[in-house]
Amino acid sequence: MGAGTSSAQNVEIALKAIDASIQILTLLIKLVQEFKSRPKNSIAIEENYVEAVNDARKSHGIDSDGYFNFGFAGRVNTGKSSLINALRGMKDNDPGAARVGITDTTYNVVNYSYPDYPYVKLFDLPGSGSLARDATTYFSDLYLCAFDCLIILTEGSIGEEELQFARKARSYNQAVCFVRSRCDQDMANLKENCVIEEINEESISEFIENTAEYYKNQLNMNAPDLTQVPCFFISSRSMYKFIRKMPTMLYQEAEFLKYIVQMSLTRRGQL
Repeated sequence: MGAGTSSAQNVEIALKAIDASIQILTLLIKLVQEFKSRPKNSIAIEENYVEAVNDARKSHGIDSDGYFNFGFAGRVNTGKSSLINALRGMKDNDPGAARVGITDTTYNVVNYSYPDYPYVKLFDLPGSGSLARDATTYFSDLYLCAFDCLIILTEGSIGEEELQFARKARSYNQAVCFVRSRCDQDMANLKENCVIEEINEESISEFIENTAEYYKNQLNMNAPDLTQVPCFFISSRSMYKFIRKMPTMLYQEAEFLKYIVQMSLTRRGQL
């Protein structure tokens, strides 16, 4: 990893990443103030989608007028529940945390409140691809069309199931993004296998650049219609520390938060 890239170039990449993160954090702090109070508007919905979205709201008890709602979907064991816990500033074993495990521990749609933002709801959706959940009907079975933003968790690559979910979401004009939430584990594996010497801002920046390029190529080859769907590379552990205002090395946690907040406020006409 890093062949052909000088140390000076790596430092420059890292500094640019830090500067960009500061700018994003400054904007993010301003944006999230909107989440301190009830939404000013409901989500704008095209007329031909109103019935389906209303069915979805009834199915999950989604109150789009009173809350900002975010859904977390994806295959079994991709880190949905751990990411929700991190966003809430909780560890996986804290009381009230979303259940996590090596098998599918989420069987029904469960929503969680956000401690610092009482008008935000995070929806933990059952994993697809298990014997109990048919991936081909996952989107329609779970009515995944009524959220401010749908976050699709991925593993090492974007599979056909994730592409189906994203296409469905876009067909309803719903904001959507892909998230790979275990980048810290990827980095630890690279170090253990002597691909990188240290885990630092430079190696993280290079990892994100290379992985983003890989995902971009995947979408160009397999789903050119989804190339505008953003992909974020984060660490749930770093997110937890970020939310708790603890020192940590950031991946794309700030960029991810900025995106889902902006999409929510834009869809509600609050930007």
